[in-house]
Amino acid sequence: MGSKRRGTESKYSYGHFRKIIADEHKYVREVVGSNTAWDIKRLEIFSKSEDQEIRKGVASNKKATSSLLALLSDDAYDWVRVAVGCNPNTSEKVLKKLLKDEYEYARTYVASNEDASGTLLQEIYDLGLRSNFSQDDARILIARHPNAPIQIIDQLIENKDSFIRSQVARNPSLNRHQFNLLIENATEQVFCYLLRNSTCPIETLIEYAESKNIAYRASVALNSRLPENLMKALSKSKSSIVKRRLTENENISSEILEQLSSDKNEEVRNGVLRNVKTSKEVLSNMLRLE
Repeated sequence: MGSKRRGTESKYSYGHFRKIIADEHKYVREVVGSNTAWDIKRLEIFSKSEDQEIRKGVASNKKATSSLLALLSDDAYDWVRVAVGCNPNTSEKVLKKLLKDEYEYARTYVASNEDASGTLLQEIYDLGLRSNFSQDDARILIARHPNAPIQIIDQLIENKDSFIRSQVARNPSLNRHQFNLLIENATEQVFCYLLRNSTCPIETLIEYAESKNIAYRASVALNSRLPENLMKALSKSKSSIVKRRLTENENISSEILEQLSSDKNEEVRNGVLRNVKTSKEVLSNMLRLE
């Protein structure tokens, strides 16, 4: 019993990571800090590490508490503070404090926080307006944020920069009026993002599932609201690009994945292998065939 418990603990113990904590590559050290297997006591120890990359990893760790993130929001290393701003566990109070940070990206990337409120996003947008948006990052991040205020989205839809509009087209909270405004004079990139968007009307998906434009059909294949009958139709497409995109659809059925597992195209088969919904039986059969 005792030896079994020691074996279980060693799986995620400090000793297990001792060598890679000192790895020469900074990204490896950062991942050590971001590993969610650590308990909060270990994260607190890592947050005081002399290695800024480990502290950065802790700041992005989804198990980091709001109190720990509040301490890291005063870190001397700029990118630790950026990571704090991106962490959904960071409190609104700390996020507001970061909007006054001296480092521009620490201010801007608060807009990438999935729990940022509409009020906070409005404040970031207003700050950007006052600085004439020296960095486009703020508008890009706000444009695709589900909590972005309606009035901001309405303004960004009218932006002359097609890339900004393409990011608005990714926003999962678009209303029907905004969706229709984006369709008008949409570039191919904007339209592809609209077809991938879960707010896209079913009738639009049905229409463009048969488009001669492969990029449009591939975008339809990625839409999470795609009905099963359309998925089955696209799984028989002559285009390997369309079928490869279909394997990335989060709601694809195990039946269609099994069908595509024997596709002649290697990229399509690779897509099936990467999909977490592919059954063990299908994976085993594919590996035997390989």
